[in-house]
This record gives sequence, C-alpha cells and structure tokens, in this order.
Amino acid sequence: MIFDKQWFKRNQKFLLWYVNTAYGKGVMHIDTDQHIINIQPNSISWRVSGNQYATEFRTHDKYSKRLYYSYKIIWQAFHWFDMNIANKYYPEINLGFDTLTVYPKAYYNHWQDALVSRTVSSGGLWADIHDGAGTYVNRTATITDYVAIQSYYGTTKWRRLLRSLFSFDTDTIEGIIDSATLTFTGNGKEDALSITPSINVVSSAPNNTEAPVAGDYSTFGTTLFSTKIDYSSWNSSGANDFILNASGLANIDVDGITSFGLREAEYDITDIEPTGVSSTSSSAFSGYYAEYTGTASDPKLVVVYSSGSTTTFTPIIMTY
Repeated sequence: MIFDKQWFKRNQKFLLWYVNTAYGKGVMHIDTDQHIINIQPNSISWRVSGNQYATEFRTHDKYSKRLYYSYKIIWQAFHWFDMNIANKYYPEINLGFDTLTVYPKAYYNHWQDALVSRTVSSGGLWADIHDGAGTYVNRTATITDYVAIQSYYGTTKWRRLLRSLFSFDTDTIEGIIDSATLTFTGNGKEDALSITPSINVVSSAPNNTEAPVAGDYSTFGTTLFSTKIDYSSWNSSGANDFILNASGLANIDVDGITSFGLREAEYDITDIEPTGVSSTSSSAFSGYYAEYTGTASDPKLVVVYSSGSTTTFTPIIMTY
C-alpha cells in the first residue's frame, strides 16, 4: 500500500537521500541536524556514536502525511497515468498508484493519542469518579487537557477526572535500550482547586490502539515511569521531558506498539482524595496532541539503544 511500511522499505534509498538534504528536512519537518539512517512512516533514526543509535517516534504517521500532502498533485498525476495509460497500453510501466485500495488513502495509522475521562454531570464521590467506568473519549483532540481534576458544587463531590494515552509503533528498535524520553509540548495549566497537582507517566493498555474508547479509562497503571513534573515546573509554552526509568524502559515493546499514559500524580495515581471546594473548579495540565496542525508540537518518544557490536548491528533497512 502507498506510504505504508513496505512502501518506505522499497523506496528507502531515495527517501534517505531526500531527507538528508536541507530541502527534504524542511518539507518533512525534521528538526534535527543528525544524518538520518532510517525513515519509517512514524519515525526517524540516526547514529549517536559507535554502536549507539536513537529513534524518534510519533503517535501518528507523520512522514507518510508529509509526503502525501506535500506532493499530492504528483500522486494524483501518477494515479491518472496508471488508470488511463499504463493499465490500458503499457502495464509494464505501471507506477503502483492504480487501485482504490492504495489510492487515494494517504497513510495508515495503527496507533494514536487520545484523552479519556469519567464525568458525572451532577457530581459524585471520589471513589465513583476515580474507579468508575470511563464516559468520554476524544481521539481528535488538538490543544486541551492531558490530565484534569474537576470538582462540583459541594466539598465532597467531584465532576470529572481526565487521563490521556499515547501509543507508538516501536518495532524498528534493534538492540538494548539505553534510555528514552517522552516529550509533551505544554499549552497551559490551572490550579483553581489550590491542590498543587503534578503529572507523571504510567502504563496504558487501550483495547485497540487504532481507536481508543472511553472504557480505556480503566486500563491505566499506577507504576511510575518517570520523575513527576510539579505544577510549578510544567512548561506551559514549550517542551516537557519525562526521562523514563527502568520500569518505563521495560514498557517499550520492541516488537510492536508501545502505549503510555499521563495521570495526575498527587491524587489520581495515589488514589488520595483532594480537598474539595464549594464550586465547579479544575486543576489541570494541558498541551498539544498529534491532531494539532503541524508537527513541531507533537507528542514524541525518543529511544536510544545499543547493538553490542559496531560491525554486526544494522538498524536500518537500506543505506546509501
């Protein structure tokens, strides 16, 4: 299929030449000066030093999308050529853009980011909000909360608890993972509850990474995958880095999809009820999701890994 993993594999040599030019880096929105040695629909890789490599993953097919939308008129021309010239008169020069199963579909997401929450419109007890089933999911969020706690009128009632999940296709990692960093671009924070919240990374286990559902609210873990970021330290207009600890590194699936979750760390993860207030007020951390226009603020996972041998390890599909 066009712009899927196999297409990237077949065209890797050309793609690597392209993304290592200033023009290609600009079109593909690659913000590193490193020499790219592997590009996939959702990731790029480079050599750090010796036998150590790094791969930057996104929660969506960023590079498939960039190729499709940047050169859409060319792909449409190829489709017209296949349908009207090659298939009728010269099938041997078919360009592969002829069937509806591969065109005009632009990219193939098998992972996603989303927010999930439990909301009780008339307010409920903490145990109900914290442990009840999810009631809402948003898979197309752009700029909104990553985590949030909202009170309701009355000091013992709560209206909403919100968590977020992020899945990455990480099956291109080949080697021993040395370190990894999850980065989220903040866009705001509030503490109208005056509870001084914090935020941290945990596991999440969506039933379907292609289409998270409200029920995934109950799949978040409590094991801390990083050092928490306190309210005062949250960058509301830039990057927030979570350096993964041993538990977080162990959560990375080198053969498939890796999912992480964000939860409020002082009360949600610990299941300690905050002090309520007599109004509908919120404490929250907010930022950008992958659906926001552009790619500079995408949630991303950067994994650094080693092969153990500088001569036998080949983390790329093709070089030039």
